[in-house]
Amino acid sequence: MYKLKLLFFSLIVSSIPSLASQNAETGCLAAGCHESILSHEVIHEPSEDDCLTCHDTDSDEHPSPQGAEYVLNESVPTLCYDCHDEKNIMKNIHSPVEDGECLSCHNPHSSENESLLLAKDGNVCLDCHDLEVGAKMEHGPYSGKLCTSCHNPHQSENEYLLEKAIPQLCYNCHEEIEEMQDRKSVHPPFEEDCLDCHLPHTSPEEKLLISNIPNLCYECHDMVEVGLNKISEVHGPFQESSKCNLCHSPHATDFTPVLLQEEQSLCFKCHDKPIEIKRRVIKNIKKIVSNATTIHEPVDDGCTECHDPHTPDNNFLLTGHFPMGNYTQGKADNFSLCFDCHDSSLMEQKITTEATEFRNGSKNLHFLHVNREKARSCKTCHSVHGSTNSFLIAEKIKFGKWDMPIVFSATDNGGTCQSGCHEKKTYSR
Repeated sequence: MYKLKLLFFSLIVSSIPSLASQNAETGCLAAGCHESILSHEVIHEPSEDDCLTCHDTDSDEHPSPQGAEYVLNESVPTLCYDCHDEKNIMKNIHSPVEDGECLSCHNPHSSENESLLLAKDGNVCLDCHDLEVGAKMEHGPYSGKLCTSCHNPHQSENEYLLEKAIPQLCYNCHEEIEEMQDRKSVHPPFEEDCLDCHLPHTSPEEKLLISNIPNLCYECHDMVEVGLNKISEVHGPFQESSKCNLCHSPHATDFTPVLLQEEQSLCFKCHDKPIEIKRRVIKNIKKIVSNATTIHEPVDDGCTECHDPHTPDNNFLLTGHFPMGNYTQGKADNFSLCFDCHDSSLMEQKITTEATEFRNGSKNLHFLHVNREKARSCKTCHSVHGSTNSFLIAEKIKFGKWDMPIVFSATDNGGTCQSGCHEKKTYSR
């Protein structure tokens, strides 16, 4: 009779689902053991719906001292890909994704963070990526640990897992810079790749620059750097502060070559007062030009018609040779800058009726002044930027410490001149 009862009890028990299965079906939370796994704000849907979506029983006895009575239906990441699209089809794949380590970043049940991350965006990245500290400048998304503002955590067609190719990614925030693309003069690195000049995370330099200005500029503009070693003139701002962005935009402008303003206005920002340099004084060029009734044509065209703004080989930052003082040897080569526009015959032909207007009959008075061993320089008589007299004749010139007057008057067919050099003289063509 006892054996019969035991057999009957065994048949009854074998027909009842295991305790482990019952717990899973009625809910692991209701069993009172795993209530904490879904205690966070963001909950993984399968965890909320049915534990058996991902887990399967490996034992009829649960809980048991051995533990691990429930195992995953499939290994990770195959199990994850039952619901989530596989994240390894693009050109660049994040190594945890490629290695199938979904749980190195995500909690499979619940989390206080979006996307079930183990930590807030950025903090979870720090488990693998070191944070650079102590830099002078930090990029906003970097300092805020908003890594996914720029990077895709799974895969991307772009280098460094970027969400978009550069520069389009940068334009997500820097809209005002994007608008500069349509300007007349565009700096090639700006057009091609922001990372040619900027670091994306931190930098010891302002604006997240790779290195300081002008050294960064010299990476491409090495000929300008070489010019600094010349013994000839170097433009004052370029030499002293070496801030290329005093004159140039690093991105784009409407003024070639990426100048911040129209050329003449830009130069007049500094040349609006006398400037002392070594043993001479550069006049207030803006005042001269503004007050002039006759302006030298190249000045209207732009200062770089005659001047090199960086490190030329000639006096006065000129693009061609021109004498330093009031006197020089009377050779055309000494005035090569002027003869880029003017015909050298005006100083080489003693008798002419065509080479110059400055003649008495056919006697070339330029030849008289210039073609000699101790020749007068052009600026002995002419104001090279502008003048209140016709023919750019100066009102006065510096002769040693004396402001020597030049009293000139034009006539219909010539003129008169009375200076500190000679008594009043008249000429007629």
